[in-house]
Amino acid sequence: MTGPKKQRDKEITREIHRLFWEANLEDKFGLVVCYVGRTIANLAYNVFIPLVIAYGVQAIITKQFDDVPKYALAVVALAIIYCIGWSIGGIFIIRNAKKGTEYLLKKVFQNYLSKDYEFYNNTYFGSLAAQFQRLRDSYNEYCQVYMLTIPKQVVL
Repeated sequence: MTGPKKQRDKEITREIHRLFWEANLEDKFGLVVCYVGRTIANLAYNVFIPLVIAYGVQAIITKQFDDVPKYALAVVALAIIYCIGWSIGGIFIIRNAKKGTEYLLKKVFQNYLSKDYEFYNNTYFGSLAAQFQRLRDSYNEYCQVYMLTIPKQVVL
């Protein structure tokens, strides 16, 4: 890759990262609730449920059958906590995505409105829409990584 093209790609990547965080920080409360909800759900699902099941299996192996219902009830309670945390996180992800996409849309159209006549004379209008769609798609991909993958990896 040539030097100027590589530099231009870095600038574009930095700008996309900046826009991503500006768009996500439009709804700071929703972002925090999403992370807390998803982290609690991931803790329940990936840490506590397997641990309680292991204790339940150990109780069966050691023939302490009186403890098995307690562990089964704990698994059900943790599953409910998982469902609630995951759902609350999902609700706030949707809210955050809506506000973030609206923010990106406003920023893109502000940019388009600041262009002169020569820009529109030399640019195919369909390519402008395609560029916005690519930006929106990259925003969605970033959101999936930051909202779904990172909380799970932190817990694991």
